[in-house]
Amino acid sequence: MAELRTATTDDTLITERLLTAIPAYESIKIENRLLDGSYHIQTIGIGGRILNCSLITEVEGKDLIDIYESTGAPVKAISGGKYYIGTIRNTPVWNYIGVGRYRTNLTLLVSEEGDVT
Repeated sequence: MAELRTATTDDTLITERLLTAIPAYESIKIENRLLDGSYHIQTIGIGGRILNCSLITEVEGKDLIDIYESTGAPVKAISGGKYYIGTIRNTPVWNYIGVGRYRTNLTLLVSEEGDVT
């Protein structure tokens, strides 16, 4: 089961409908074209861990996500036997899908990850 929770001591469930949770690395790259026409790509630093999520939630979960995004408070995503704790990068764009439910996509800037025990 995939879910999104608050990453505080109360561990409040935000939604059990975490449709996708795809981990990835994101890096800063500088691309330069050389005089001979070839390319030189420079990677700056070590790639940061991100988690791309798609989810459905009710009004209460929508409000929690909006609050956590605006304050920078961490959330915890659980999927595939792993957990990811991070802050929400982007302001959610909500789509109303009916019966008090909303759908959105989020990107978490992961600060901690591990196996669910």
